[in-house]
Amino acid sequence: LKDLRLELMDLKRELTRLGSELRDRRPPPLVELDRETRAWKPATPRISVIVPLYNYENHIAHALESVASSRYRDVEVVVVDDGSSDGSLAAARRFLSSHEGLPARIVRHPVNRGLGPARNTGVAFARGELAFMLDADNILYRHGLERLVESLDAEGDAAFAYGMLGMYSDTGPVGLRSHYPWRPERLRTGNYIDAMALWRLSVLRRLGGYAVDRRLHGWEDYDLWCRAADAGYRGGFVPEVIARYRVTQHSMLSVTNISAQT
Repeated sequence: LKDLRLELMDLKRELTRLGSELRDRRPPPLVELDRETRAWKPATPRISVIVPLYNYENHIAHALESVASSRYRDVEVVVVDDGSSDGSLAAARRFLSSHEGLPARIVRHPVNRGLGPARNTGVAFARGELAFMLDADNILYRHGLERLVESLDAEGDAAFAYGMLGMYSDTGPVGLRSHYPWRPERLRTGNYIDAMALWRLSVLRRLGGYAVDRRLHGWEDYDLWCRAADAGYRGGFVPEVIARYRVTQHSMLSVTNISAQT
């Protein structure tokens, strides 16, 4: 079932690529710069908040507003639109147009390439010392980045820091995520940490970023944590709820669940 779902996704991407090539009479680029705010070029941020975006038209502005409202101000935002087919890109553009004082840039994949490549594109464009992954349907709390920076500054040998996430569905709160401190042996029984973590960008790049192997579709976070553990890296844990995690039956999650159930 998983192979079939992934083959259909690949077929859709190939048809989109061919349609673009026929229309423009040239192959579409892998990545292209869309736009940036006036504050982007002169900024020298410490944190790059990377926001992969695929068909979250109704959520992206809330995610970006949570960054703009953060108490920690030394940030930039890199939005990576991964070939969205709804109004996501237009919604991100509107947000940037109304927040010219926020250092922010949109880059896009003309053809959808998947979560791992989208995050890696964000890592490639990031200019900060630190990088935070924020999925487009989640929300940072105002103190979130501040607490994570304090953790990394206090623990100079930590490669990353993460905090607890409040999980919410459309009907209300459903629990906590990322609520265990870093213990690599826990990874033997499954993933217990979400992607919303603050990384030292040099370490993330040294690890090679996120998996692009199709067999790991839906398990990109788990793979990265396992590779970090294998390499001997240590993480800091903030015992506070630092962000809001939206529980959804998004298409990628459904594919992941096929693997978990088999």
